[in-house]
Amino acid sequence: MIEIRLRQSWINTFLKCPEQARQDRLGLVTQKESSDFLRGNAVHGAIEYAGRLMLAGMPRPELSEIIEVAEEFIVSYSSEVEVWRHHYESLVDTVRANLTCWYEELFPDLDPVGVEIPFEKE
Repeated sequence: MIEIRLRQSWINTFLKCPEQARQDRLGLVTQKESSDFLRGNAVHGAIEYAGRLMLAGMPRPELSEIIEVAEEFIVSYSSEVEVWRHHYESLVDTVRANLTCWYEELFPDLDPVGVEIPFEKE
Protein backbone atom coordinates (compact mmCIF):
# COMPACT_ATOMS: atom_id res chain seq x y z
CA MET A 1 0.00 0.00 0.00
CA ILE A 2 1.25 3.47 -0.87
CA GLU A 3 0.87 6.12 1.80
CA ILE A 4 0.37 9.67 0.56
CA ARG A 5 0.40 12.43 3.13
CA LEU A 6 -1.62 15.54 2.43
CA ARG A 7 -1.73 18.70 4.48
CA GLN A 8 -4.88 20.74 4.84
CA SER A 9 -3.15 23.80 3.39
CA TRP A 10 -2.24 21.85 0.23
CA ILE A 11 -5.80 20.57 -0.13
CA ASN A 12 -7.10 24.14 0.20
CA THR A 13 -4.65 25.26 -2.50
CA PHE A 14 -5.80 22.38 -4.72
CA LEU A 15 -9.45 23.33 -4.28
CA LYS A 16 -8.66 26.93 -5.26
CA CYS A 17 -6.29 26.12 -8.11
CA PRO A 18 -5.27 22.55 -9.02
CA GLU A 19 -2.42 23.79 -11.22
CA GLN A 20 -0.90 25.84 -8.41
CA ALA A 21 -1.16 22.81 -6.11
CA ARG A 22 0.56 20.61 -8.71
CA GLN A 23 3.39 23.10 -9.15
CA ASP A 24 3.72 23.47 -5.37
CA ARG A 25 3.85 19.68 -4.89
CA LEU A 26 6.57 19.35 -7.55
CA GLY A 27 8.61 22.21 -6.08
CA LEU A 28 8.21 24.38 -9.19
CA VAL A 29 7.15 27.45 -7.23
CA THR A 30 8.39 29.04 -4.05
CA GLN A 31 6.34 30.84 -1.47
CA LYS A 32 7.45 33.74 0.64
CA GLU A 33 7.24 33.33 4.38
CA SER A 34 4.11 35.13 5.47
CA SER A 35 2.43 36.02 8.72
CA ASP A 36 -0.17 33.38 7.79
CA PHE A 37 2.53 30.69 7.91
CA LEU A 38 3.83 32.04 11.21
CA ARG A 39 0.35 31.99 12.74
CA GLY A 40 -0.43 28.48 11.54
CA ASN A 41 2.93 27.06 12.55
CA ALA A 42 2.67 28.63 16.02
CA VAL A 43 -0.74 27.05 16.61
CA HIS A 44 0.29 23.67 15.21
CA GLY A 45 3.53 23.66 17.15
CA ALA A 46 1.78 24.40 20.44
CA ILE A 47 -0.83 21.68 19.82
CA GLU A 48 1.89 19.19 18.92
CA TYR A 49 3.75 20.16 22.10
CA ALA A 50 0.67 19.26 24.15
CA GLY A 51 0.31 15.98 22.29
CA ARG A 52 3.95 15.01 22.81
CA LEU A 53 3.63 15.66 26.55
CA MET A 54 0.58 13.42 26.74
CA LEU A 55 2.26 10.68 24.70
CA ALA A 56 5.17 10.80 27.16
CA GLY A 57 2.76 10.13 30.02
CA MET A 58 2.89 13.68 31.36
CA PRO A 59 -0.24 15.43 32.66
CA ARG A 60 -2.24 17.62 30.30
CA PRO A 61 -0.63 21.06 30.15
CA GLU A 62 -2.58 24.13 31.16
CA LEU A 63 -3.76 26.55 28.49
CA SER A 64 -1.28 29.17 29.69
CA GLU A 65 1.63 26.77 29.04
CA ILE A 66 0.38 25.97 25.53
CA ILE A 67 -0.04 29.66 24.73
CA GLU A 68 3.45 30.36 26.06
CA VAL A 69 4.90 27.78 23.65
CA ALA A 70 3.10 29.46 20.74
CA GLU A 71 4.22 32.94 21.78
CA GLU A 72 7.85 31.78 22.09
CA PHE A 73 7.59 30.35 18.58
CA ILE A 74 6.27 33.65 17.24
CA VAL A 75 9.09 35.60 18.87
CA SER A 76 11.69 33.15 17.53
CA TYR A 77 10.47 33.09 13.93
CA SER A 78 8.86 36.50 13.32
CA SER A 79 12.13 37.80 11.85
CA GLU A 80 11.78 35.28 8.99
CA VAL A 81 8.42 36.68 7.83
CA GLU A 82 8.74 38.36 4.44
CA VAL A 83 5.09 39.31 3.96
CA TRP A 84 3.06 40.64 6.88
CA ARG A 85 -0.66 40.32 6.17
CA HIS A 86 -1.59 41.09 9.77
CA HIS A 87 -0.19 43.35 12.46
CA TYR A 88 2.02 41.51 14.95
CA GLU A 89 -0.34 42.12 17.90
CA SER A 90 -3.34 40.94 15.88
CA LEU A 91 -1.49 37.77 14.92
CA VAL A 92 -0.67 37.00 18.56
CA ASP A 93 -4.30 37.66 19.58
CA THR A 94 -5.54 35.30 16.85
CA VAL A 95 -3.14 32.56 17.93
CA ARG A 96 -4.33 32.92 21.54
CA ALA A 97 -7.99 32.79 20.42
CA ASN A 98 -7.39 29.72 18.22
CA LEU A 99 -5.62 27.86 21.01
CA THR A 100 -8.23 28.83 23.59
CA CYS A 101 -11.00 27.48 21.36
CA TRP A 102 -9.04 24.28 20.69
CA TYR A 103 -8.22 23.86 24.40
CA GLU A 104 -11.82 24.33 25.53
CA GLU A 105 -13.64 22.45 22.77
CA LEU A 106 -11.30 19.70 21.55
CA PHE A 107 -8.53 19.10 24.05
CA PRO A 108 -10.72 17.64 26.81
CA ASP A 109 -11.59 14.67 24.56
CA LEU A 110 -8.17 14.32 22.95
CA ASP A 111 -6.34 11.04 23.40
CA PRO A 112 -3.41 11.23 20.96
CA VAL A 113 -1.91 8.11 19.42
CA GLY A 114 0.79 10.00 17.51
CA VAL A 115 2.17 13.43 16.72
CA GLU A 116 3.90 14.63 13.56
CA ILE A 117 7.62 14.14 13.83
CA PRO A 118 9.75 17.03 12.55
CA PHE A 119 12.61 16.23 10.23
CA GLU A 120 15.32 18.06 8.36
CA LYS A 121 16.35 17.30 4.83
CA GLU A 122 20.11 16.75 4.47
